[in-house]
Parts: sequence; structure tokens; C-alpha cells
Amino acid sequence: MTNFTINAENVKRLQTLSGQSKDLISLTKPIFCPSDGNLSVNLYSSRVTMSFSIDISNFVTTDQGELNYFSMSIDEFNTTLSTVSNGENDVLVEVDKDNNKVTFKNDKTGTKVSRSVYNAIVTLDEAKASITAVDDMRNEYLTDPVELKVTSEVSDFFETASKIMSFLKTQDAIELNGTTARYADQLVVLSKTLTSSVSDTPVHLKKALYDAIKPFLKITSEVPVYLTKDFSIAFFESKDLGFKVVMNLEKPKFAYPGDEDLRMALPTEERLVVVKTTKSSLKESFIPFNNTFKATPESWNWKKTDLDSSVTNLAEGKWVLSYGNYTGSAESVVPVTVIQNTEGTENGKLIISIMVLEELLNIITEDELTITYNSLSSDTMNGALMKIETDTVKACVTKFKP
Repeated sequence: MTNFTINAENVKRLQTLSGQSKDLISLTKPIFCPSDGNLSVNLYSSRVTMSFSIDISNFVTTDQGELNYFSMSIDEFNTTLSTVSNGENDVLVEVDKDNNKVTFKNDKTGTKVSRSVYNAIVTLDEAKASITAVDDMRNEYLTDPVELKVTSEVSDFFETASKIMSFLKTQDAIELNGTTARYADQLVVLSKTLTSSVSDTPVHLKKALYDAIKPFLKITSEVPVYLTKDFSIAFFESKDLGFKVVMNLEKPKFAYPGDEDLRMALPTEERLVVVKTTKSSLKESFIPFNNTFKATPESWNWKKTDLDSSVTNLAEGKWVLSYGNYTGSAESVVPVTVIQNTEGTENGKLIISIMVLEELLNIITEDELTITYNSLSSDTMNGALMKIETDTVKACVTKFKP
């Protein structure tokens, strides 16, 4: 039998730790190792190895085994702990391995709840390995790591990239190098200048790793991450929370077009329009379209919208956006200032994705944008892309076929 007390503060701390890492926890076997003054929670699998710890008191045990440990669902442990603590009271935990039972008691209220546990799912060897697994893997594989600082600014960029990558699912990573963040797929080629350097070498940050780090960015502005040079293993920790993790990662899927590829898809001086407009004007112009049509393959997939920049409209300093189907129609005007126009009297009509532009605007901090495009068919040389630029963001977005 083993007994220990978790005070109200550490009840909340354990819930915070578990909540921050719940997605990773779902991939592991949880192993609780109580000792004098400390309860370490080790999470162990072939893909993810984690550990975190909280303070305990009044530790007493009669167990004679080589290692004092038990295993149960962290969700069950935390839910019961929270219920018995009632948000403000200490909880006495009694581990009865002979009867596969963990009991939670609140001496102040008299509440007592027992949960069944089954140590057979975790072997002694696994339990022993789990205690040092994070440090063992770090020492073996991360002796000369690549360092990356995942900041709130990196997070903002990844959130935008993540939503775009979810449309096609052909890429699963962004590239970070110094003060530059990049992402590309068939819908967008995106580059942003960050306010501070986050790495000394190009690093591919996978979505799986970012999703694991993301919850910790709610409580800190920066999470240092250490990766092997092939980005197959990553380590990060929160010393303030007593948390550390090693993840095995699949090879990142990342590709970025070269300058020549972009030149072949972007407008040339012989036929282009360059305008200035504002982020606020674009966002306002999208409002009539949202919640008006359902974005499905049969109707408004990708929120593909007609853009009319005819010579008449440009002379009046505007674009006209429009879309209509059997459920209704919408139209709005974007004020623009023409900087250059070598299209002359060409039709000036093209199709853009409001869905992609809305996500793009989320990482643009400036209000003024410069946009370069033409009305050539999207499947012709120098007709595939529209370029959107600010001081910190360079983006090329795909035009759509009629």
C-alpha cells in the first residue's frame, strides 16, 4: 500500500500539465511513480516520451517492489482528483496494487472515490525505462541539435499556413530560417519577415510538432525546441512547469518553388496591373459573401469569386467582386489606387479565392497592400499567380479557371 497527499495547488498544476499535453498523452502509456516529496508522471510509447512532476507530501509505502509505480488513465486520475478536491482541498491518494485500486479521499469533506487500475498493462521494465526515457533519448540523439525558437509570431504564421495546408493536404510543414518564415502549396506561396531571428539554419517545423507545442504558447511567449538535423526527433520542455518531451517525427513534407518557377507564373511588365488597396477594405468587401453561400464542390468551393478590374472600373478606382448561384448572389466594391496598368483594354476579369485571401490577411500587420496581377488565363504562361506584398509579407496566390 502507498499513501501520499496532493495539495490543492498541485491538483490544479497537474490538471494544467495534462491539459497542455492531452494530444500527446493520447499516444502514450501513463506511468505514475510516487516517491518522497514527488509524483512523477511518465508517458511512454515508441513515438512520444514525456515526463512531468508535481510535489506531494506525507508519502508512506509498504510496497517492497523494486520500483513504486502504478498505471491508470490520466483523464480518470485528474477527473477524480478534481472532483474530490472540489477546487480547494487537499486529496489523500491511496494506491492498493494488490487489489488494483486507487482511492482518493478528502478528509475535510468526507468524500471518497475509488478507481480500478491494472498494472499488468505496464511492465516493470517499461516503468523503469520511462523514468529516464526523455533524458536517455535526448542524450543519444540530440548531442548536436538544431535549435528553433517557436514564438507567438511563428505560431500566427503557422496558424495561417495550417488552415491553407488543410485544404489540399499535400504539405505538412513550414520552413523557418533566421527572420524568415515560408510556406507553399498549389494555392499559395507565402513568405513573412519575422521581427526576430528564430533559428540559425533552415528548419522544417511539422504540424504534428507544432500542435504539441501550441498549448504551451498560451502560458509563455516562446518555446525553445531542439531537433536532429533531419528533423526526425524533437525535444522541448517547460522548466517552470516541470515538463519535458521527446517526439519521433515522420519526414516533413515541404517544398518551395524557385525564383524561375515563380517568374514563369507571375505577370510580366508587358501585361500587368499594379494597384494599392488596404487590408481593411478587402476584409470589408468579403463580408457580403460570407454566410451567404455554402462552400461545397457543387456550389462555392474555395469561395471562388469573380473579380472585375475592367478599364472602366479601374478608371473609377475600384474592383468589383461578385458571385451568384441558384441560392442567391452578392456583390461588393474594393477601392483601389492604380499604380501601373499595361493591360490596356483587355477584359480585366479573373477568379480569386476569398478563402485563401482571408487566411492570408491574418498574418499581415500592415494596412496597405500592393497587388500585382493580370487577367490572362490561369493555365497560361505568366497568368497563374497574383502577387500580394507588404513590407513584411510576400504572397503569390493562385488564380482559378472559370
